[in-house]
Amino acid sequence: MRWRAFLFLPLALVGLAEEVSLVRLSREAQVLPGAVAVHVWEITNTSADHLSLRLSVEAPQAWEILGVPQELLLIPGASEYLFVTVLVPKTAVAGTYAVRLRVAWNGKEAASEGPVEVRSVAALDLNIPPPASAPPGERLSREVLLLNRGNSVDRVSLEAWTAVGWPTKVSPSELVLAPGEGKAVRVEVSLPPTAPPGREVVFLRARSGVEPSVEARVAWYIT
Repeated sequence: MRWRAFLFLPLALVGLAEEVSLVRLSREAQVLPGAVAVHVWEITNTSADHLSLRLSVEAPQAWEILGVPQELLLIPGASEYLFVTVLVPKTAVAGTYAVRLRVAWNGKEAASEGPVEVRSVAALDLNIPPPASAPPGERLSREVLLLNRGNSVDRVSLEAWTAVGWPTKVSPSELVLAPGEGKAVRVEVSLPPTAPPGREVVFLRARSGVEPSVEARVAWYIT
């Protein structure tokens, strides 16, 4: 999905054509994925004639446009307020997008854009590897899939350890993942030559760089 950058002036006259003016009254909408964004325009007939206006709204792909009339009739000098509501998909990538309103009449057209900022949401997932075993003095490794379930690029840090403190490392210790991207990391545990019989627990933690309070953890047994 392409990111688009725009320069917006809040509460400014952003669309103007002879006979019809468009004024966006709403400021930039800031929403989370899965939420609705609303922009408000004032549409004014500045001509001396009755006008039949054809309305259309353009939004990013997969965004749902809710309840916009297709036509608006305005007498000379009259104004109407148009509320444009769009449903942002849960899969929307963080960034700034534009919702465009077009008004057409008598072969003429006026257009105006309303910015929508989709905020970043961090979410991580780790799969649980099956139990594994190795004799004392050997190294035991397992691959674990790390998945970025958030909507922005995330630099994730990883840490692994065991309950009794056996030498443990994770490789790589840091990954950069795009939204929806997954990569495998390898966790390696060195079993001491004097390791007693029984089970030991290995822990793995992944922490988001977008929101450090967001993390994922898994644990599994080795023998």
